[in-house]
Amino acid sequence: MALLSTMDIPAGFSPERVRLEQMNSDYSWIATIRRIREPGNSIRNEIDFVCFHKRILIQDDEQLYIHPTAFEAGQPVAYLNYEDTDKPKPEKDDYVFDAERCFWYRIIDVVDDSANDQFVLTLDRNARRNSTSLMLVPQVVDVYPRKHYSEPAP
Repeated sequence: MALLSTMDIPAGFSPERVRLEQMNSDYSWIATIRRIREPGNSIRNEIDFVCFHKRILIQDDEQLYIHPTAFEAGQPVAYLNYEDTDKPKPEKDDYVFDAERCFWYRIIDVVDDSANDQFVLTLDRNARRNSTSLMLVPQVVDVYPRKHYSEPAP
């Protein structure tokens, strides 16, 4: 939302270029924050901004999938177990969220291991931590990691 200025325009001002902006409701965003305790009880906050396009919040779209090794630290794959649920439809370039550790990964390949009721998802990078909770999140355009900031010890 833009604020209206109450300042007068200087006499003789002649703009060379004008830019009009309008809010676009097709895009939305969220921030996910990982709070990590540091030595001395300070807290480091790591923030990711996630941009969505035409996001519709439907409960079934963001279902949590549990697998004993959904993410393994240092491995560029994730396992999406669909044994007890309707079979999801992960696709290349979708995003997957580590719901236990709060990390985002882009899917670069999908293999349906139907013999084990799971998808093997190749990720854009190695998983940072072990986790058992995975969530497919539709309509993600991109994830923008920000530099972390620290809070002093309480």
